[in-house]
Amino acid sequence: IGVKGPSMMPTIDERDNLLLLDTFTTRFIRKPRRNEIIRAENPFKANSTIVKRVLFLEGEIAEFYDAKRQQIVKVMIPPNHIWIEGDNKANSRDSREFGPLSLELVDGIIKKRLWPLSKIGELE
Repeated sequence: IGVKGPSMMPTIDERDNLLLLDTFTTRFIRKPRRNEIIRAENPFKANSTIVKRVLFLEGEIAEFYDAKRQQIVKVMIPPNHIWIEGDNKANSRDSREFGPLSLELVDGIIKKRLWPLSKIGELE
C-alpha cells in the first residue's frame, strides 16, 4: 500500500512510501497486538484509510492528555476495539480524537517497508 501524510513520522516518511499489508492475520488468525502498525478504514472519511500504531487493547485503560480540556483523560477500551495513535502526536487524528477503534474497521497489519529502497525492511 502507499502511504502519505505526516501522522506516522518519523517511522513512516510523509510521502513516497510503499508498505506490505498483511490482511490474512487479522482476518483469520488474531487481533492486532500492541505496538503493531495497522491500516484501518477512516472513521470520519468514507473510502479513506488511516495508518496508526496500536497502543492499547480491549479491557485496558488508555490515558492521554487532552489539550482542549487541559486535563488527563482515561478511557476504558471496550471489547473488540483498540486504541490507536500516530507516532507524530502533534499531527495525527487518532483515538485521542475519535475514541477506541472498532476491530471491524481494521484492514490489516503493516509488516514491512518496500519503498524507498534505502529504508526497505522492518518498521521500528
